[in-house]
Amino acid sequence: MQNNFTNYHYKSKKDALKIGTWLNFEMRLVGNTVVRELYEGKNPVGTYLKINRVSFRVIGQLPEKGSTGFRDQDDVVLVPLNTAMRQLLNKDSVDNLEMELDQNESSENFISQIKSFLHERHGTNESMGNIYQIMSLADIQSAVSETNQTMSALLIALATVSLLVGGIGIMNSMLVSVKERTKKIGLRKALGARESDIRIQFLIESTLTSLTGEFVGLVFGIFTVYFLQESFGWTIVLSFPSIGFAFLFSITIGIIFGWWPSEYAAKLSPIVALRSE
Repeated sequence: MQNNFTNYHYKSKKDALKIGTWLNFEMRLVGNTVVRELYEGKNPVGTYLKINRVSFRVIGQLPEKGSTGFRDQDDVVLVPLNTAMRQLLNKDSVDNLEMELDQNESSENFISQIKSFLHERHGTNESMGNIYQIMSLADIQSAVSETNQTMSALLIALATVSLLVGGIGIMNSMLVSVKERTKKIGLRKALGARESDIRIQFLIESTLTSLTGEFVGLVFGIFTVYFLQESFGWTIVLSFPSIGFAFLFSITIGIIFGWWPSEYAAKLSPIVALRSE
C-alpha cells in the first residue's frame, strides 16, 4: 500500500498528469506553483532539483488543483514514499494516510474495515487508548465549520469593539470642535441660523470624519488582500456590495455618534455662546 499510495491518490483521476510520466525511484512530480516560481512557467521535465542535498529528477508536472482555505494544493512536490522516508525524513513509519473512496462505497463501512484491519495488524494500547485516529471528510468539514464559526464570532467581536472605540473617538472630537467654535455657533444663531442648520452642519462633519476613516481602512484592506494573494497565493474576493455596505455603515456610525455633539451645539443659547471665552 505504501508503494502505491501516490498512485492511488492521483492516478485514478483522468487528468492525473499534465505532462511527463509517473514516479520511479528518486524521481518526482511538481505542482504548478513550483513550476511557476522555480521554472518561470517553462517545462521542468528532465531537470534536477535538490531537497536536503538529495538530487531528484523531475519527470512530470501535476495538473492544477487550486487552493483550499489557506493551502495551495499546487505548491507541492511528490516523491516516492520509500525514498522520502529513507532519504529525506529519516523515518520508518507513516504519520498519516489519505484515502479516496469509490463513489458507490459507504464511508462508514470503509472506516469500519480500516479499524478492523489496524486493530488486527497493530492492536491497541490500553494505557494510551487508540494509537491511531480515523477522520472522514465529514469529520474534517465539521471541524473546519466549527473553526470558521469561532473565527467569525471572534472577528465580529473585534469589529464591534473597534467600531465602538472609533465612534467614541468621533464623538469626543466633535464635542471638542463644538467647544472650540461656541462663539461662532452663537453668532450664526444670532444671525438667524436655525437649530436644524447647526445640527445638520455637525452631523455632516461627523459623517465625513467616519467616511475618511472608512476610506483609509478600505485602502489598507485592498493592499492587504493584494499582499496575501501575491505572497501566499490565497484567493480573496472583495465584492462591490460589501464595499457599499461598509460605506453605508460608516455613514450610520457617523450619524449615531455625531448626534449628541450636534444636538448640544443646536441647543446652545446665542447669548450664552457669545459670552463664552
